[in-house]
Amino acid sequence: MSRLSLAKNLVESHILPHWDAARRAQIHAGVRVSVFDCDTNNEYAMDFKRLRNRAYMFIKKWIPNVVKRRDLKLNDEIGIYWDIHNYRFNFSVLNRAPME
Repeated sequence: MSRLSLAKNLVESHILPHWDAARRAQIHAGVRVSVFDCDTNNEYAMDFKRLRNRAYMFIKKWIPNVVKRRDLKLNDEIGIYWDIHNYRFNFSVLNRAPME
């Protein structure tokens, strides 16, 4: 479905407090955000949205821009955080899953 879900409590405590009221008000419709890949120095535009079930997700383009480009596999560990200085998400692959 080309999306990545983020924990509600983490988004609401570490990301949304750094956004202005106008941007927070648009979260249900989807907000265009930048995701910077710290490992490759590539930046991607994606939509970030709060769904009705209260989940926060990157929607559209997650699979082609990140999963396929970085060859992510099940059980790979990634890190993502809101960069308050550059007003974007920073992303990195932390650990690769063992090869079977």
